[in-house]
Amino acid sequence: MKKEFVKDLIVFIVSFVLYYVFGTGLVYLILEAVYDANSSLFPAYLNDEVFRERGLSNIAQLISSVIITSLLIIMYFKSLKGHFSFFKNYKLVFKTLGYALLVYFVTICYNLFLPFVGGSGEDGSNVALIKESMKKQFWIMFLLVVVIGPIIEELLFRFVLFKCLKKKVSYVWLLVISTILFTIPHMISLVKSNDVWGDVLALPKFMIIGGMLGSYYYKNEQIGRVILVHMVYNIISFVLMSVSLSLI
Repeated sequence: MKKEFVKDLIVFIVSFVLYYVFGTGLVYLILEAVYDANSSLFPAYLNDEVFRERGLSNIAQLISSVIITSLLIIMYFKSLKGHFSFFKNYKLVFKTLGYALLVYFVTICYNLFLPFVGGSGEDGSNVALIKESMKKQFWIMFLLVVVIGPIIEELLFRFVLFKCLKKKVSYVWLLVISTILFTIPHMISLVKSNDVWGDVLALPKFMIIGGMLGSYYYKNEQIGRVILVHMVYNIISFVLMSVSLSLI
């Protein structure tokens, strides 16, 4: 049992650091070197010097997330087998979709509250960066936001982390820890933010989402259902952003 705890803890830490710190940065450096050597291998929109860094970074993030997600699935394949059986039960599928709508409704209510505390009712710099990227990298952003993002985040912050800590801490502490760790990567925009207060106000929204996803996983213990909730939430957001940008 102790060996399993240590293994899961190491997997979480290494995956977290690789995905959010070194992995994407390393892939970016490789892509940048390849681009400098032969730019014709890349899409024409990367010729835009202003967008190039962001564009290469998005591609690097997609590549690193696919690699890390694949490794996590391979590593925990046996443990994950029963987590997607709910698809055979249409009632569970509809319940899961309903919970996704509930999460979205709660975050809408929070956005409506923001103007009363000096916020804009928007989601901060993170969403602004996503929108800017969507204009030139629509399908890359679709894969990142709607497909691979929810999978890797739920595997990390719910499946692996809960597996590691569930027998070590209480439900409340487990939820607090997973929610905080889920929120931390969304704080990156604060570093270069032009609207620090707006980004600070957006953080509780990510904490709400993380808390609701965590409690849902603790209750049903099927990571597939939590991934579906996360995907549905993100696809609603993605579609609405696409419409606002006249991309669809």
